[in-house]
Amino acid sequence: MYEEGIMARMESMIKSEIVRLSSREVRKVLVPLRRDVRLLKGAISQLRKNVAKLERIKTRQEKGEAETKKQISGISG
Repeated sequence: MYEEGIMARMESMIKSEIVRLSSREVRKVLVPLRRDVRLLKGAISQLRKNVAKLERIKTRQEKGEAETKKQISGISG
């Protein structure tokens, strides 16, 4: 009976140590990964802003070209 108590406590200690060490290892991997994810999200955000800006410029240019064509056809017609 006494030995069972000791074995149960040892088993519990080993399990808790495994959990503690595995949590530590997971943290070692996740910290740099979180940093990389944050940097990538920032890069994606910047790219989206750039694309939106380029789309606005393109729309303005297309409108300008349409106006120019309209004016040219009005002059020659």
